[in-house]
Amino acid sequence: MTEYSLETGDSLVIVSSGESEKLIETYELQSYDYTTGQSIDLTEEAITNAIVDVTSETKPIIYFINNHSAFPIEAFTTIMTELQNDANEVNTVDLLTTGKVPEDCSCLVITTLKEDITEIERDYIIDYINKGGKILALCGETTGTVTLTNFNQILDLYGISLEEGTIFEGETENMLSGYPDIIVEEFENGSLLKDGDNLKVALVDATPITLTEDEGKLEELNVEYERLITTSDSAFVRKNLNITSTTRTSQDSEEGTYIAGVLATKTLTTAEDSEESGLTSKLIVYSNSMFTTDMAIPLGQYQYPFVSFYNNIDIVPNAVLYLNEREDIITIRKNYDTVTFTATQSQENIVKAIIFITPIVIMVMGIVVWLIRRRI
Repeated sequence: MTEYSLETGDSLVIVSSGESEKLIETYELQSYDYTTGQSIDLTEEAITNAIVDVTSETKPIIYFINNHSAFPIEAFTTIMTELQNDANEVNTVDLLTTGKVPEDCSCLVITTLKEDITEIERDYIIDYINKGGKILALCGETTGTVTLTNFNQILDLYGISLEEGTIFEGETENMLSGYPDIIVEEFENGSLLKDGDNLKVALVDATPITLTEDEGKLEELNVEYERLITTSDSAFVRKNLNITSTTRTSQDSEEGTYIAGVLATKTLTTAEDSEESGLTSKLIVYSNSMFTTDMAIPLGQYQYPFVSFYNNIDIVPNAVLYLNEREDIITIRKNYDTVTFTATQSQENIVKAIIFITPIVIMVMGIVVWLIRRRI
């Protein structure tokens, strides 16, 4: 009590390992949702995060590029907090100021760009890649007619390109109710999921990702792909967003399956230094960043942040954990910001059918029975 200046009646959780310790105040063990009036127990998450924190010998340092971004860094507050809870140090960086990607960078995060990066920044990032750098790109289509020549050269190193247009879902069960451009997709089982986990995401205005299929090009680039998020085979791409129709029109692409998330592993070989052989650089691309932000959308009488939908809050932290080879603590987190159920279009249709059609059927059956009995 003396060491921690506690008085009678005070409560404190202390998690320690060796010289490291983490103090958890009792107010950190509970949250309150003012929308639902529900108290939410955060004890498990708080203590787990504390254990991870004190048992990590070194904390990976994650850098968000803070210039050229279409969204302010404050829009990623929830995600950055989750990264810190996973025992990461999170910073922002302006490569033109630092003169390179910092030497201690464990993962470089690039969000949707409002303008192209400079040639100097492109070269800094390429140098980082050639040293085995890890990159998480949350980059959808830019607004307006911005050409991302330098940024696209980064993606070219992995044989990846972002196509023009926005993905719309054609299947009602794969879209947020009333928003066909907010596509609800299953995360494919693989490196970024533990066995048995089932993760679902809601991407906002995602852009289709194209992977090179030229075997010669793939061999030259030394790249292997793992698809993380794909759409249903009823999805289509819309380039003209002035079209108000929620279904496919003649101006849209053909229906088909599109990629919205991919992991690319690039094997780096250096003839001059045999020790470099086998060194890899990894890039994870999600063709959208809005789904990881605290920006809100109206649903009913309330507004909900995009990051609160389904398992959106897991996407960035789990990607960073994987890139930093910490797959042992990849998990699906509790969503404690809002306690809400967000229906897909098909689920909403079922509910409406129950509410409106079922009473009508009962009434009709009652009238029929009454008429039959009257005739008898």
